[in-house]
Formats: sequence, structure tokens, C-alpha cells
Amino acid sequence: SAGLVGMTTETASTSAEVIETNAANLCALEEDSTFNWASQPASAISFNAELSYSYAVNCNEVNLPESIAYDMTYSSSFDGPRMASSNTGGSSWTLTSLNALYTSFELNGTYSRIGTFESKIFRQSTTNATANFVLDGLVLDLPTESIISGTATYTLAGTGPQGNPYNFEGTVTFIGQGKATVVVQGRSFMVDLESGEITEL
Repeated sequence: SAGLVGMTTETASTSAEVIETNAANLCALEEDSTFNWASQPASAISFNAELSYSYAVNCNEVNLPESIAYDMTYSSSFDGPRMASSNTGGSSWTLTSLNALYTSFELNGTYSRIGTFESKIFRQSTTNATANFVLDGLVLDLPTESIISGTATYTLAGTGPQGNPYNFEGTVTFIGQGKATVVVQGRSFMVDLESGEITEL
């Protein structure tokens, strides 16, 4: 889905695999890759997606991994009988605070997503949204595949189904155990990142 939580945990998991499989030559490690997915021709539901990323491992003076720099861009489109959508986005972040077993990372950087959604039923409306995040000290725990601490500052802007513009800003503070507190225009909410349950504080 290219969501923030999914992207960050996937990046941490990939980084751990990179370190484990290239342990003998980590300090010279760089990679650029592109992946594509597409539906079968003449499918009732069509989709197309492309993901490109690059990373480089940085080592300290004693040749121990100190950080991993990531850059990623993606684009996707979907078209079905009831709805259609298109999205583009990307991220630029650095993983640091690598522990001895590479089971946790600290992540800092930026993440953005721009999308358009078209409903083909009912009011047949079109909406669009832009999301920008600045990540500050997100600590990712690989055994649980979760963000256990850190903050993301965000801005959300777009146009709703009736053509009305909106603009929100706030913070997401990760508190562990699959939960985060989200501040939206001064109002605070507790969010369960697994179930989606939201409770106003």
C-alpha cells in the first residue's frame, strides 16, 4: 500500500537482510533496483506499479556499519468497475543506531505521497490528497516488525468529494505495542495501528 508504517518496517527488514548476506563486504555496498507489477491484459481490474530504490552502507573508521542511506520512488495506478486511483510518492531517509545484532534501527528522513481517487458509483466523485511526513528518531524493532518510538510530523492537503479543499497538520508519536498518538489540528487520538481502532483522548 506504500503507507508510512509499511514502508519503514519493510526498509528495516530489507536492511537487516542486506547486512546479513553481505557481512564480508558491507562498507563497499551500494545497490539500485527497480521492480514492476502489472495485471494481465484484458483483466476486468487493471493495475500497474513501479518501485525504484537505491541504498548505500556507510562505515566508520574501523569499518563497522554506521548508517544506511535509502532513496525510493514509486508510482501506481488502479482501474476497476467501481473505482480508479493513481499514486506517486517517495522517501529519503537514513537508518542509524544499528545495534550489534542489527535487530533495531533508528530512522530519520522524509516521506511523501500524492494520490487521486475516482468513484465510479453513487456521486461519481473525484478526490485528491497530498501527504508529507518528516520522521524524527523512529526506532524500528525487527523481531516485532513495529515502530516502538519516535515522531512523525505531517501535513495533509487535498480536495474532498464535494470539491472542498482541506489542509491538516499535526504529529504522530509512536509509543510501542502497535499504538501511536495522533494530533490533528490540536485534537489528540490514540490509534491502534493493527486494528485501526481510534479513541479520542
